[in-house]
Amino acid sequence: EEDFDEMPEIAAGDIDGDGVSEIALSIEQEQENEKGNKKGDKKKGKKEDDEKKAGIIRILTGTGEATTTTIEAFQGMGFEGPCTVAMGDIDGDGKAEIIAGAGRDEDNDPLIRVYKGDGTYTGTSMKAMDAKTGVNVGYGTFQ
Repeated sequence: EEDFDEMPEIAAGDIDGDGVSEIALSIEQEQENEKGNKKGDKKKGKKEDDEKKAGIIRILTGTGEATTTTIEAFQGMGFEGPCTVAMGDIDGDGKAEIIAGAGRDEDNDPLIRVYKGDGTYTGTSMKAMDAKTGVNVGYGTFQ
């Protein structure tokens, strides 16, 4: 059972082509530094505001059961908070890709990245506008 500090982001799409939608759930997770210590671990003189959490995406089956797929879409890039998430068949292969929008960050422009259903980064990314509040993502097919 998860304990969420913020409302999780949720999207649905068929990532394996079996005709049943899976669920992408974006939540926050404490970031770890190079030494394996969690950023935000309480140290002498550190304020609670120094805690940093980054968004991760977990894939669930259509019945809500967890799979082994976890995507750390923006880990180590400085983005904080849960990422936004959408799902859609971008490349036309009959399987939905996972579209992640970076959370808030005062140092970087909003970033969008695309992942395969197994969590593999596709190499597709783009910067979105000039804001420090994160970016919301969605998917649609237009004719």
